[in-house]
Amino acid sequence: MATQARGETSLKIVLIIGLTLLNGATVGLLGWLFWQDGVLAGMVGIGLVAIQCGVQQFLHCREHISDRQRIEETEAALRLSEQQLKVALQASKLGSWQLDLKTNEFSSSEQCKTNFGLSPDSDLSYGQLIEQIHPDDRANVQESLQRAIEQHTDYEAEHRIILADGAIRWILSRGAAIYEPDVSPSQLFGVSLDITDRKHVEAELRQSQRFTEQVTNDSPQLLYIFDLTTQRNVYVNRQIATILGYTLEQLEQEGAQFLQIDYILMNS
Repeated sequence: MATQARGETSLKIVLIIGLTLLNGATVGLLGWLFWQDGVLAGMVGIGLVAIQCGVQQFLHCREHISDRQRIEETEAALRLSEQQLKVALQASKLGSWQLDLKTNEFSSSEQCKTNFGLSPDSDLSYGQLIEQIHPDDRANVQESLQRAIEQHTDYEAEHRIILADGAIRWILSRGAAIYEPDVSPSQLFGVSLDITDRKHVEAELRQSQRFTEQVTNDSPQLLYIFDLTTQRNVYVNRQIATILGYTLEQLEQEGAQFLQIDYILMNS
């Protein structure tokens, strides 16, 4: 292995292979070079050798392929992927965060801070994030997270947070850990999504459903809903059970038989 200076760096010829014809004439060189400045380069050398009147004429061309170029291309692709991910997260209102479990270093995206009621340029530590979780939900969230880390599973939880002005938001948190070769967790990655509007809609639907059930159960009319596809009663009101002497569970199990009972009752 030969070594020579190249500017202020050191050049090592790692491997040189001669390219020969069947008659033994050398027509080229294939080399792999390494510069100590961190640039690994492959050089393909093709030498065209001609012998005329005892004079060797050597025409040499080479293709210099640098790993630095490949590294730069990889870095450019990574930057593009990161930008695409950032746009996707912003469009979906997903905030991202990362916790180094070894150093406790925490970083979060602007959208994550926004989801927690903070300005995008404010500081947010992992401790602050945990403190913002509603006291009634905090222990369950931490237990779920710890269990996911120990069992090497994904973490997911819906919980409330309290903003600085006392307002309450609902957050969907999802995450996963990265482990060392010795199976110890080293990094924790997660995303957060503000689901407050969805929770409000769900609460309104439950309230509407309770109101509807109360009205139908208190009605003196016989009310039921029969699914023609599954041939079962999906809903019967309390008045039917009172008149027929069946429990609500029995009437739901009767299926098509109940239609016959109802027909007889209505025509008697």
